[in-house]
Amino acid sequence: KSNDNFCPGFMVYRSTPETIRFAQKWGYMISHGEKLKRNQGPFNKLIRQPEEYGVYKIETKSLPMELFVTGTLYFEKMTDAQRKEVVVIHNNGISGYDKK
Repeated sequence: KSNDNFCPGFMVYRSTPETIRFAQKWGYMISHGEKLKRNQGPFNKLIRQPEEYGVYKIETKSLPMELFVTGTLYFEKMTDAQRKEVVVIHNNGISGYDKK
């Protein structure tokens, strides 16, 4: 989670009728959305306004940003000691096939 936006690239769901409906609606929005071709916008719309889209509000929790970091943070701002604690690096902010 960054700037109050969730990045749906790394998630865990508990399988319930509500989360299944949420995932189905999210998939529909991605495949049929006018300006919503990417997955992050529709996901955050469903999180913020579930009733508007006919889904139940689902519980969300964020992973700790110091352990699940952005590529920019990891490669440009963290010390070696901080990098040793990182669990997952998100490849955003990293350009080029060889670098990733």
